[in-house]
Amino acid sequence: MNERPDDESQIEEDKPETRTISRRTFLKWTAAAGVLAGVTGLGALSTLGYVYRPPSPPPAWEIAPGVIDYGIWESMHPLNNQDYTNQLGGPTPNVLKVAQWYDYWPGSFITDFVDYMKVTYNLSVDVQVDIYTSNEELFEWITLGGKKYDVMFPTNHIVDTIKKGGFLYNLNLDWISNFNNLWTDFIRVPHHVDSPDNLDQRQDPNGLHFVGIPYFFGTTGIAFRSDVIPKADVEEIGLDFFTMSEYTTLNPGTLPAGTTVTLKNQMRMLEDLRDVFTFGFKAAGWADQQANNLTPSPYIEPYTDTNGITWPRPGVGTQWTSNETDSAKVGAMRDWLFRCKPNLFDFNSTGDTPSLIAGLAVLNQAWSGDIAYAQRPDQNNPQYADYVVPKQGSRWWQDTCTIHSASRN
Repeated sequence: MNERPDDESQIEEDKPETRTISRRTFLKWTAAAGVLAGVTGLGALSTLGYVYRPPSPPPAWEIAPGVIDYGIWESMHPLNNQDYTNQLGGPTPNVLKVAQWYDYWPGSFITDFVDYMKVTYNLSVDVQVDIYTSNEELFEWITLGGKKYDVMFPTNHIVDTIKKGGFLYNLNLDWISNFNNLWTDFIRVPHHVDSPDNLDQRQDPNGLHFVGIPYFFGTTGIAFRSDVIPKADVEEIGLDFFTMSEYTTLNPGTLPAGTTVTLKNQMRMLEDLRDVFTFGFKAAGWADQQANNLTPSPYIEPYTDTNGITWPRPGVGTQWTSNETDSAKVGAMRDWLFRCKPNLFDFNSTGDTPSLIAGLAVLNQAWSGDIAYAQRPDQNNPQYADYVVPKQGSRWWQDTCTIHSASRN
């Protein structure tokens, strides 16, 4: 695991001139704007001039904001008798600057890459890594913070925001030999007509080039202490746990059925707007289906399950998406989250799994990869931690490999 450096400005670059605001002011604006404005707050800051693409002269091979003509690039970097030295350029040509999530690479991955570049291309390179814990943190780094990277790994939903700001370069698929070996469902992520441009989020605004390719995928669900809460209870109750200050076990487990379990201040949600709002929409959408005397369904569109049953059916509802904009639905999502808030210890994307292992929490919103790591199936001391995608539904996500448009190396 890569540890966050003490100095978060680990990557030394000349910073572009930017207007700055304090964290307190930013939070004040967001709170005043309300939940819906929180989703679009970054766009509002862009309009106000706080978030913008630094006005630095583009290189010759950048023919439009965020668009590389790779033919021009290759003509400026000719390969001479397999000598790759002149392929490197930029202010720090031998340094690859990466922004990534924590726990991302196997232990020797970076050193193996450095060794590979030396053996294969006779290039001595270094890798500098900054670790972020949320997509919002990465977005702040490359906008307000003016940080410059070569490679970044934003999650698919925020790629759409980043690309429209001109912060991503199009990719040259001819250089990505395994692209055609990726599962097609990962390449063509389903999208809906309510998307403003109706494009895959990882394509450029014209739909002509990919700006990101899948690297890592998973789901967002409920992690819980299996020695306290039976898995059958989590499957039956799902998201409603977060609205409870305590509950009585329904099924026997390590504890007998009928045991009262305290939940207040022993639950957490992720520090991630998309995931928190998704839980809110799914919980509110499930309740809305029930209120309309429909059998609730987690499916947002026609679907045939593994038993050959097609959804929806007469008397069966359709679930809300994570992208609802109707004011009534947004209000219902907001109200559900405010019901949850008194029971939560905090919103934290790094403490969800450690708090379970330490016994400081009994149930948290979590990412599937974190809980899989926590279970440690390859060790002799498996942890009392388990994971369920709630019956109300959730989302699956992809972290994507992208090239920052400030890259010059």
